[in-house]
Amino acid sequence: MSFFAAFQEQLGDLRNGARVLVKKRGQLRSMSLDILGTSHGQRFAIEYDGEYYHRGKTDHDLAKTAALLDAGYAVVRIREKPLPAVALSHPHLRQIDFGYPRTQKDSGIKAMLAPVVEEATEWLEKLN
Repeated sequence: MSFFAAFQEQLGDLRNGARVLVKKRGQLRSMSLDILGTSHGQRFAIEYDGEYYHRGKTDHDLAKTAALLDAGYAVVRIREKPLPAVALSHPHLRQIDFGYPRTQKDSGIKAMLAPVVEEATEWLEKLN
């Protein structure tokens, strides 16, 4: 089970890999999102930052997060340990640490993702 499938079970109509236009560093840019959705009229983005691909990209992740927040999105960043949190505090930003055990069998992935999905879902619902 993927993060997308786990969130779709909880939140319903979501888009995976959607592209949105936002202003980033003063210019209109197209950005790909891991998960895009709307809850009670609030647009939100969920980004999963795996340690392998996001190692050393904290500045990029910070700029993307700031651009999404400036455009009115609520943002959930799921950061795989040991990645540091994005150095930004905002009422519409939730950062969740996640440890992904490489030896995890597929049958246990849903249970492992459940607390992360629950935390993010509850936070999104409280925004409204």
